[in-house]
Amino acid sequence: MVPEEEIEAFLLQNEERPIPFYASLEEAVDSLAMRNRVSEFGNDGWGGIPPSYRFVRQMALGFSPAELDSLARRHASPVVRAVAGKLLIDAKSPLAVPLVMSHLDDTGRFESQSFDVICTDNIANYWVNMAMANHLFSEHDSLRLVDTLIYGSHKGYIDMQRRVLSSLEPLPQYYEVFRRIYLEEGRAEALPWMIQYHVMADTALVLEALRCYSVKTNRSTPEEERLYQRMGKMVNNGLKAVALWPLPMFQPLLDSVRDDLVAGLMDRQGAYGLFSAAMAYRSEWSKQFIAETFDKVRQHKDNEPKDYYGGKGMWTFWWGECFERAYNDAPDEYYAKLYKKYACKKGLF
Repeated sequence: MVPEEEIEAFLLQNEERPIPFYASLEEAVDSLAMRNRVSEFGNDGWGGIPPSYRFVRQMALGFSPAELDSLARRHASPVVRAVAGKLLIDAKSPLAVPLVMSHLDDTGRFESQSFDVICTDNIANYWVNMAMANHLFSEHDSLRLVDTLIYGSHKGYIDMQRRVLSSLEPLPQYYEVFRRIYLEEGRAEALPWMIQYHVMADTALVLEALRCYSVKTNRSTPEEERLYQRMGKMVNNGLKAVALWPLPMFQPLLDSVRDDLVAGLMDRQGAYGLFSAAMAYRSEWSKQFIAETFDKVRQHKDNEPKDYYGGKGMWTFWWGECFERAYNDAPDEYYAKLYKKYACKKGLF
């Protein structure tokens, strides 16, 4: 451990602005734990220095790699563990990768601040993202990590898992992985991954997901809001599944989803998914469906034409943006006339 007077001298001489430090490293650690927040930069977005940035600087100067490793593995406070590991990763210490790989189950939560933006993160995700950004993983480490993210259960709190799973080819060995994630972990994004296998029994799951848009909730309590958000994720991923496997049995529910969307006028992700699903059919039905959709939107009582929307109604314009996005993601000359008629390009203003 570096003597406190040396830390004081360094802080006062090497920072753009002198950063007050605590009387001891123990006090700095305790203060960090009490706040449960780490600041990534020495600026809070308003010109001030975030308190936790000062604590981290003092810890970086005062603790040896072995002491940081001990804090990262054993301290009771999530933010202290997170910061201690961060300092090892930033320093590219040989202790960093073994620490990250042995703590992929550490879901301790803390706040992370970047200027005036504050979000919640968990330790495993925080360390994995930083280790990736610092290019610390060897090929062997990367393979171990990917294997854990594919076959380990309940790893959705690590952002990288989504990227790994969505990039997998639909090989037989992954079907049960996707099914477990959808049915046992309740993660809606796994439905499109499952539907790539064209298992007829799974069509019931798509139909169930598409029906979720008709679930009514007051959204007056946190629990009702969570239910509403979960139902939205279900139907949006149901629409993605239809876009991958456009069977006739899904068409009646697309009508129902459209009616709910038009009644509420705007759910951009839902409108985008609806157009993507409809275009996947590549038929006269799909052309008519798209045209009817814009007729329904255009007739809404709050959709009067506006000059600043190019003479279109606001809702017609916004739905046109969603149609443009869906078309550009999967361009098809079959819908070129509809694109020319209904798509509204961004950057009108």
